[in-house]
Amino acid sequence: MTPTRLMNILAAVTVLAWIVPGTASAEGNMGALDGEWAGSGTERDTPFQSMQKITCQSKIRADQHHMSNEISCTTQSGVRKTTHTQVTLEGTRLSGSVLQTRTLPSEPMQSRKGTVKGVRTGNSAVTEIQFSGLMMPAAKSHLIVHDASSYSIRVEAMGAVMMDVKFKRVGPPKEANKEATQASQAQ
Repeated sequence: MTPTRLMNILAAVTVLAWIVPGTASAEGNMGALDGEWAGSGTERDTPFQSMQKITCQSKIRADQHHMSNEISCTTQSGVRKTTHTQVTLEGTRLSGSVLQTRTLPSEPMQSRKGTVKGVRTGNSAVTEIQFSGLMMPAAKSHLIVHDASSYSIRVEAMGAVMMDVKFKRVGPPKEANKEATQASQAQ
């Protein structure tokens, strides 16, 4: 498995994990995630490399059972990854598709397509991505939602921690914006 392929899997798993956290309701309303998020932490391309710093921004558009997520991440070494994910949540099961592009300084852009699957339990989730046409193991993402404005993710592949990031909401949740607008219009 090449470092490029492993890094592509990790970025896509991260995106999936962002879309799994739900509200306290049994359905896990993905609409609660609608808005913008920022994250920072560490990652590496292969199990034998040192961890390096990473920063990410995400734009999520969601309703109770559907989500579109565009996330852009930049590593300390200048690698930029953009991942577009479309998912559906049925009960506790998550399924969908992912398209990821990866750009290295002074190299052509690379693109990958894949499938998404996962299971949500309470305030945590385990998700998995498999890119089509690649002979590599799927990566697993372990996610914990801490509250309405933050969550953390730990990604493992081939028995090694590959990414460890904490995310925070940028601005108030969309529902809070909607309620504030309705309140001011009522006055």
